[in-house]
Amino acid sequence: MKERRKKSGCFHLGSRRGSALVIVLSVVVLVTALMFVFIGRTGAEFRSQRFARENEQAYWEAAGQMNLAMYIINTSSYDIGNHNQVLATNADTGNPIPDTSVRATSVPGAPGWYKLEASATVGSATRTMRLMVCESDTFARFRLFGGHSQAIAENTGGDVHVNGNLTFSGPGLVFAGNVTSTSGFNYENGADSSNVTVWGIKDDNADAVSMPDISYLAALAVEPYYIDGPDENVHIELKKDSVKFTQAGDGNDGEYPLPANGVIYVEGNIEEVRGKLNGRLTIVCARDIYIESNIQYVDDNDKTAYLNGEYDDKPYTPNPDYNGNSCLALIAADDVLISSTADNKIEINALILAKNGHVGIEGYTLLFDGNVFSYNHGFLKDSVRYLGAIITNERSIDRIVYGSLVVSGFAASEFVYDGRAGQNPPPYFPGFKRPQYKGWETGE
Repeated sequence: MKERRKKSGCFHLGSRRGSALVIVLSVVVLVTALMFVFIGRTGAEFRSQRFARENEQAYWEAAGQMNLAMYIINTSSYDIGNHNQVLATNADTGNPIPDTSVRATSVPGAPGWYKLEASATVGSATRTMRLMVCESDTFARFRLFGGHSQAIAENTGGDVHVNGNLTFSGPGLVFAGNVTSTSGFNYENGADSSNVTVWGIKDDNADAVSMPDISYLAALAVEPYYIDGPDENVHIELKKDSVKFTQAGDGNDGEYPLPANGVIYVEGNIEEVRGKLNGRLTIVCARDIYIESNIQYVDDNDKTAYLNGEYDDKPYTPNPDYNGNSCLALIAADDVLISSTADNKIEINALILAKNGHVGIEGYTLLFDGNVFSYNHGFLKDSVRYLGAIITNERSIDRIVYGSLVVSGFAASEFVYDGRAGQNPPPYFPGFKRPQYKGWETGE
């Protein structure tokens, strides 16, 4: 019995030691596992922090390259066609803009627009910047640009800018673009600040913008599209794909294809311009331009760009069957006027620019403040409908109203801004030698 007790005691002691060993080993394994988990988590956090640092560094390197490219583009020279030479020289070549890693590619279907792309890699992080740039700004983006005070009485797309005071005439006006003036806004005929809506920038204390330079255009026209003689009173008829000159002098009378570079220059007056255009054309005059009859955009099938131009009792709307890309600029050093002998109902498709004078009806004169001083009492017609834009030094007027009575001009007037021309202006249309940037994007 005693021996059994001794054996029993020896067995019991060994069991306790074995259990302790198992516990110790388990703790060691657990601690080791926890250490591996901790080390793994610490490593992941370190890698994540390192990637975040690299990602941020790559972002700023790409942004720095893009900003440097913008500076180089902004300080680039321009050619006579208003083309930015840095973009024109380097785009689509595979070469970066000098002194940067930024590459430029032209945007299909959007003349003058380019996509800039800058990438930077730091460690395992890569950041990419993308930015759209138009090589120059254009006066074609304005529905109305005035060198002096102006008034506007219809809803419109495009931008409006006036070096002077801008008067909103009528309630509920809506403007899809920017509306700016240098000398405040006025409201009349039911308009007030609460019922005039501007979707873009509205600024009544903007910087002045000079009237565009047009002097470069004369050098672009070649015979027979350069008509000299300051005393000539030329008649121009647009005949879809050709142009006919009469009273041009010096043997220039005749019908010719549209000029290859799209520019016609007349030293004298253009006493009449009319017809249908299937193409892109800029007509420049050193004196005055007079409009007598319809000027309409058409396509190869003679479909007009807009419907009901001569029917003021029907809506003036885009023609869904029109399949053309016509665009016309009428540019005068002095006035562009609808003649007092013009048709009773008239449609004008054109971007119209009067460098030193005004765009409007024939026969009115203005005071210095832009108010009407005198007008033609015999100029009374039914309707005019425009598709295009007006850039005018002095106030543009197509009707004069006292009370509710039209005393001169057109009883009905409607204006549609030609947004297509804003994106793709007529040949050599004046612009600002400054790029436009849109759509900054970042990617990884």
